[in-house]
Amino acid sequence: MRLLGRLFVGALALLLAIPAGGLVLGLAVFLDPVAGAWISAGAQAGLDLALSDLSAGLPPEGLALVVAGLARALFWLLVVPPVLTALIGGTLGLRSLAWYGGGCGLPPPLLGSGERRVGGEGRVRGSPGY
Repeated sequence: MRLLGRLFVGALALLLAIPAGGLVLGLAVFLDPVAGAWISAGAQAGLDLALSDLSAGLPPEGLALVVAGLARALFWLLVVPPVLTALIGGTLGLRSLAWYGGGCGLPPPLLGSGERRVGGEGRVRGSPGY
C-alpha cells in the first residue's frame, strides 16, 4: 500500500512539474533575446517549408514534420529531466529540494550553453578575450 501511495505522489509531482517547466521555458524564450531569436528562426523556417509545399500543391507534410520535431524537442526539454531526476532521487533516497530543483532546472540550459549572440557575434573558444 505504501508503494501505491509513493507512485501516486510521484505521478502527481510529475504532472505538476512538466507544465511548470513549460511555463518557465516560455518565460525564458519571451525574456531572453537569444532564445527568442532561435525560436523565431526555427518557426520561420518551418513556416517557409509548409507554405512552399502548399503553394506547390503538395500536402502539408513539412508542417507535420515541424510539429513532430517540436513535440520531440519539448519532450526532451520538459519531460525527460523531471522523470530522470525523480527516478534517480527515488532510487538513491535523495529528498533535498536542491536535488530536485537542480536536476529539473539545470539540464535544459546546459543543452544550449554555447556562448552565442544574435547576429553571429559570439566568441570562439581560444580567441583573445574569451
